[in-house]
Amino acid sequence: MAIRPKAAETVDVLVGRTDECRVLDELVDAVRDGRGRATVLRGEPGIGKSALLHYLGERADDLQLLRATGTEAEAELPFAGLHQMLGSMVALIDDLPVPQRNALRVAFGVEPGGPPDRYAVGLGVLNLLNRLAVERPVLCLVDDEQWLDRSTVLALSFVARRSTTAAVGFVFASRRDALELQGLPTLTVPALSDRHARVLLDSVLAGPLDPSVRDQIVSETRGNPLALLELPRGVGPAALAGGFRFPGVMPLPQGIELGYQRSLEALPETSRQFLLLAATDPVGDPTTLWSAASRLGLGPEAATPAVASGLVTVGARVEFSHPLARTAVYRSADLVERRVVHEALAAVTDPGSDPDRRAWHRAHAVAGPDDEAADDLERSADRARSRGGLAAAAAFLEQAATLTTDTGDRIRRLIAAAEAMRDSGSLDSALVLLETAGLRSLADEHAARIMRIRGLIMLEQHRHVEAVELLLGAATRFGERNPVEATETMLEVLLAAIWDAQPADLPSDRVLEAVAATLRRSSDPPTLTELLLHGLHVRINEGFVAAAPLLRRGVDALVAAAPSDRWSGFGAFRLMLMLPEELCDEEAWGALVLRQVAACRRDGALGVLPSALSFASFYRIYEGDFFAAESMIDEANARAVMTPGRSNRHSEVIVSAWRGDEFVTRKLTGEMRRLIAAGRGAHGLCADYADAVLANGLGQFDVALDAAKRVFVADQLPLGSAVATELMDAASRAGALEELRAVGNWLAERVAVLPSSWLTGLHERSLALLTDDDAAESHYVASIEALSRTRGRLEVARAQLLFGEWLRRRGRRGDARRHLREAHRGFEALGAQGFARRAARELQATGDATVRITERRPAALTAQEAQIAALAGDGLTNPEIGARLFISRRTVQYHLRKVFMKLGITSRAQLPQALPGRGAGDASEPGAASAS
Repeated sequence: MAIRPKAAETVDVLVGRTDECRVLDELVDAVRDGRGRATVLRGEPGIGKSALLHYLGERADDLQLLRATGTEAEAELPFAGLHQMLGSMVALIDDLPVPQRNALRVAFGVEPGGPPDRYAVGLGVLNLLNRLAVERPVLCLVDDEQWLDRSTVLALSFVARRSTTAAVGFVFASRRDALELQGLPTLTVPALSDRHARVLLDSVLAGPLDPSVRDQIVSETRGNPLALLELPRGVGPAALAGGFRFPGVMPLPQGIELGYQRSLEALPETSRQFLLLAATDPVGDPTTLWSAASRLGLGPEAATPAVASGLVTVGARVEFSHPLARTAVYRSADLVERRVVHEALAAVTDPGSDPDRRAWHRAHAVAGPDDEAADDLERSADRARSRGGLAAAAAFLEQAATLTTDTGDRIRRLIAAAEAMRDSGSLDSALVLLETAGLRSLADEHAARIMRIRGLIMLEQHRHVEAVELLLGAATRFGERNPVEATETMLEVLLAAIWDAQPADLPSDRVLEAVAATLRRSSDPPTLTELLLHGLHVRINEGFVAAAPLLRRGVDALVAAAPSDRWSGFGAFRLMLMLPEELCDEEAWGALVLRQVAACRRDGALGVLPSALSFASFYRIYEGDFFAAESMIDEANARAVMTPGRSNRHSEVIVSAWRGDEFVTRKLTGEMRRLIAAGRGAHGLCADYADAVLANGLGQFDVALDAAKRVFVADQLPLGSAVATELMDAASRAGALEELRAVGNWLAERVAVLPSSWLTGLHERSLALLTDDDAAESHYVASIEALSRTRGRLEVARAQLLFGEWLRRRGRRGDARRHLREAHRGFEALGAQGFARRAARELQATGDATVRITERRPAALTAQEAQIAALAGDGLTNPEIGARLFISRRTVQYHLRKVFMKLGITSRAQLPQALPGRGAGDASEPGAASAS
């Protein structure tokens, strides 16, 4: 099982480290060619030395990698680091010359003796590594050299200077200019450039950040990657508020905070106020600072001690020694002191060029309700929302609500803040605000809006029973007083019922009756929402033929609607997925789902972006572009972890089924069904559909038939045409004529009212499968021709496969080979390995000996997954892995879950046995699957 990337594979270069990676690549190439090299990576803590070592480990995966990492606890133990690197090779020592053998045996504690001769130890290590290099080049990676014991450093540096003619390489990572390493080539790892620092910071932020605040953070972290990664850790989009709440919300370890407090206590009161003024303005503009200081009567004499303390510098910009110093200064002040400096900053901030920052400072300067300040904040929220700053908009609205005197306006602003928080991904914060608003609300319309937002949050959390009840209650409360929101909410009720429930349960009669009551109040002509609601209601009650004209008009109206229209809610994604697929309209499907992904990115709607990506990935699967689908799935899952939102397994399980990955598919479908049984899952028919795809690819047609029948009989959107393909295939091979006729009639009904190349191709295929004589051939040809006009490359390959199988069974081997080869090439190119193997078996049955059936193997780990798995196997925690690789701990957790799934393990303790070269066999240690 290949799970580690080979050297020839591409390994991603670290952000801002192109030059350093190139030097390390050259070192590895030299060692491979038998030319020993050594390099010392030198730089401050957190600058990225460990990350470069791990990059090198991936780049040199075909070499023998020997590692040692210094620890303060063992810094005084002679040869502790050497034992860490070479202790497993004690048996090889016996082949060395006697003086070297004895010296190493004493150094490793194998036999007693006085301090070994250091020269003999060095020669012993040199000979040992040279002998290893005869079999395969050796690369020694030494991290945290400054904490290694001196005996080890002397021995390794001795060898590094003398290995120029052997395939042995050394890379040391150190914070210091070590005397023992003098003479070895040194590569100083510099701070990241501002541009690269911004890229790195943006990669770990859960939401957009005010550019001026981001630039200030970049400046104060001075290009240190670890500082950039640690700073936003644990701070969600709602807390950061686009940068307006910085620095007050930044996490601050108690020990660091106490240290800064002691420095502050030693300063005069005026200097502390000057520092507080500087800390409260996160932009670092010296003109603003001095203007505000002047209003407070603070001059250069107040700044001098503050600058002398080393906490701050004032030049072209105002910079703290570290962003945490800024946070400590702000937290050290009480509310009254903060109000004073906010008032000064508000007074000197230009309302024309920076109205939002002025409004923010002014709001924090007032001691009680202030409607004028609240109005300014609401206008700032509108501006923030228009430029994609939903988290900032939520913060503005929340603060505006606290300053509002009128109860109705206050509740309205709280609800708007909660809605912005939901869209930005801060679901828990949104629920807290809704609870606050609900305690104060008496008006039915406010209560209805609160219920609606809560219902949508429940829907995103897969709590669909609660979601339907809340949304239904909200729609009822809106009633005739607000028909627009009543109709929108009722549409969300129906969509929640269709998508998230078991087919036997919903839509219930109560839901359908409520929808009918809403439709009786429809306007003439109907609005887009009313048109969609009517079409879905008719589809459920009367069937496809009656609903088709309404659904066609609804989809056309959706495509024509401006992107800024009110379709950012969760229900809209289901519309974009269900209705075009129901109509077999690939143009509308692609246009809608891809447009919605772009809109989420533009608007900063990070809370709904994971869902948009997941639903768009279904379209990519239809196209046969698994790479694009998996990229969307990976981003959706990573975003869901960061915001936090929810991970979506539906498209992921379907990709794994098409890839023929039996282990991953079974694992995912089992997980989906367990969640549904626990009341936390959604749309379990996706699991049945995935089972059908997998089984048809494997040639298990009875299994595929049972799974596909469950989906087809349920007649639940949006899997109709997709499962029709699987049911046709399985029924024809399993001899289930009744099911084959049923799906044929289903397709005939649809193609009669809404003809398209997609539907026509499927219908012609059903006619071919239902025809016993030579007339079937014309239907197969017509199916291939129609589907070739679509983007559905999987369907084209499937049509070629079925035609080829039919031709082979009729003894037309030459004709069969032509179509089976087309099918095999198509499936292979797309990565649909299960069906590629099926086509290969059919080809072999025709006597074609040129095709090979690829063995089914578990999915290989990606380079990053292998790297993370290796570190976790070494015992590192998620935060430690994240710090070394410059990724968030939640991203580590996400990748570890994928590693566990691919390796078939359930705990970190099993990693050493599961990773090749680290153990043998499969560990059977029990434990709940945990990647945390």
